[in-house]
Amino acid sequence: ASSRPYLERGWCYFELCVAAEHERVVNPDGVEELLNALPKSPEDFLEKFSTKKFTSRGDRHVVMTQYLDVLIQGALYADDVENVTSLGKFADGAHIGILAELFKSNDSVLADRAAKALNIVAGAGGISKDDTSCADEFMKLLHDNHVFLRIKAVEALGHMGTIGEAYASDVARLLGDISEEVRAIAAKVLGHMGIAGVAHAGEVASLLISSHDFVHASAEEALKNM
Repeated sequence: ASSRPYLERGWCYFELCVAAEHERVVNPDGVEELLNALPKSPEDFLEKFSTKKFTSRGDRHVVMTQYLDVLIQGALYADDVENVTSLGKFADGAHIGILAELFKSNDSVLADRAAKALNIVAGAGGISKDDTSCADEFMKLLHDNHVFLRIKAVEALGHMGTIGEAYASDVARLLGDISEEVRAIAAKVLGHMGIAGVAHAGEVASLLISSHDFVHASAEEALKNM
């Protein structure tokens, strides 16, 4: 057995933090000293977490993601969608994948609020334009089975300036998406991706023959902006 003190162990620290936050510590009087040493905020958790030890490589990221998952679910259940987006400042993009999974939840309330949070995160000002980790997470969602998530991913990359432009080819692949709405938003975003978007002008132009007026209009607008 390890002789390392309890709160110096990464998994133990995380588990006690979550248990205490949700009042699931059955013997609080017996571990009062440990409880008093727990963080008082996510920022405090992050600072203290950086000193914790793990025996397996990769566990630190797993635990950090699980902690963030707990925080996000708690905020969504409290209908505090704005707070969810603020958690992204120390999440390295992990909150995007978590929200995407919660959007797929069978819990309709949780799924609806996750969608609201994704609308904010994917919107202008929702993420930093130089946050490559967030861009990578949104790129993964370009291939998701859910139309809503593909749309949010395209919108987010479109708001990320030169970082987003690096994914122009990935966005262009959605010009052939099964969803008319996805095709339309992909064309619009490419129209604002500068030289990276111009490289796909021919593909955008192919949408001009679409029988769907809004897809045709989106392609026309995109070509004018290139």
